[in-house]
Amino acid sequence: MNNKIHFYDIQEGREVKKIDTGTPLQSLAFCADGHTVAVGTMSGRILLYDLKDAKQPKMELKGHESTKIRCLQFSKMDKKSSNSSAANTSAVTSKSNVSAPPT
Repeated sequence: MNNKIHFYDIQEGREVKKIDTGTPLQSLAFCADGHTVAVGTMSGRILLYDLKDAKQPKMELKGHESTKIRCLQFSKMDKKSSNSSAANTSAVTSKSNVSAPPT
């Protein structure tokens, strides 16, 4: 992957949005809310974008210290286990060192 994310209207066959993250990307995940996307970078950062206004990431998560983010997944959090009062809270989880099973 390079540093751009392209979004297409598949019915019309045209690009409808492009996000230039400015950093090489490795992985991508969509949230069930329909407008949040997480991208994992080659440098170990996770960028969260709101597709309604994707000029800048709405949040940047760090923690993998220069390791590629190879896999991202959103999961719905139980309201009882969350400190947030939001009804539709999601969490993003990542894996940096995913290896293939032995053959």
